[in-house]
Amino acid sequence: MRIALVDGTKKHTYYPFGLMRISSYLKAKGNDVALFYKELPRPSAEWDEVWISAIFSFEIPYVRSLVLAYAKYSLVRVGGVSPTIMPEAFQGIPCEISTGKLDEAEKYQIDYNALGFKPEYSMSKITDGCIRNCKFCVVPKIEPEYTERDWKRDIRSDTKYVVFSDNNYLARGADKLREDLAYFQNMVHTTSNKYIDFNQGNDCRLVTPEIADIIAKMPIKPYRFSYDGPQEDGYIETAITLLAERGCKDFSIYILYNFMDTIQEIYKRMRAMVNIAESKKVSVCIFPMRYQPIDMIDSGKEYTGKHWDDKAKKGFMTALNHHSIFGQFSFKNRAAFEGWLTDSPEKFVALLHYPDIAKYFSRKKEAQRELRDRTKALR
Repeated sequence: MRIALVDGTKKHTYYPFGLMRISSYLKAKGNDVALFYKELPRPSAEWDEVWISAIFSFEIPYVRSLVLAYAKYSLVRVGGVSPTIMPEAFQGIPCEISTGKLDEAEKYQIDYNALGFKPEYSMSKITDGCIRNCKFCVVPKIEPEYTERDWKRDIRSDTKYVVFSDNNYLARGADKLREDLAYFQNMVHTTSNKYIDFNQGNDCRLVTPEIADIIAKMPIKPYRFSYDGPQEDGYIETAITLLAERGCKDFSIYILYNFMDTIQEIYKRMRAMVNIAESKKVSVCIFPMRYQPIDMIDSGKEYTGKHWDDKAKKGFMTALNHHSIFGQFSFKNRAAFEGWLTDSPEKFVALLHYPDIAKYFSRKKEAQRELRDRTKALR
């Protein structure tokens, strides 16, 4: 049987390792499988079946359009996060709906050959689930139990680094982390993989001096933590401080906004990260993550949190986009932060509502560029 595996996500950050695992499973059953994640296969009778992964609820209309296109020629099956959370959104169209995980496929390792090229990095997941139950998060609904996976089989020896997608890695506890440390240290010396990246924000509330001793010796680059709200106040500074004292220099902090936070609160959280970076002499990149509801279709991403408004949302994105093409803020010190985002929460609110904010940041960016050019000329 000819089966096309289609990544129904418009923007691709990482290889679609879920589909790649399914590829191994389907090939083991004797099927002819092709993976598509940066381009779409042409709808035709060439494919007996088309399996589409659907992750984000705001992309449900897009996935539905794919279903309608491929269903003219092939049997279509849709699975992933959004059909698990909102199966009703796919009813009434010609497709089979798969909710939850495909347990049979979980027994297989990732099929890197499906990419059609040598991967730059390996991907794996050490654990499923999370010990928390955050209201803004989909994990408790799709992975209700915190369990360990058979993860080492997915790591290739010829890639440059390894990406882990755990939801709460540090919840494994010190004993398991020590076992992982030994594995990672050996991996760095015996394979081409020179560092690891936990691409989800780790739980700063779990960083104790003992945990810091362990993970500071891991080849992690960078250290990523979540700062989603007041529940992490104090803990995030402690986590960065403990790791900085052990020689760790590079941090990336995911900061949730547009949920239950006020505009002033996200300003205070960002400024706190700049303050800790300056005081501990480390690099802290701030990665704002805008909340989108997981149980509603919002294809235009128009959802606005109760303490936000459309003007402030657009103003914040303008400030972010003019600062960096990577969707993150990175300031050398507090003076640089205040020069870009003002020196008080109240002024920050006013800034986000400034009528000509795009022109304001364009002029500010040009002035900074001219200053850098003059500084270079004087050297």
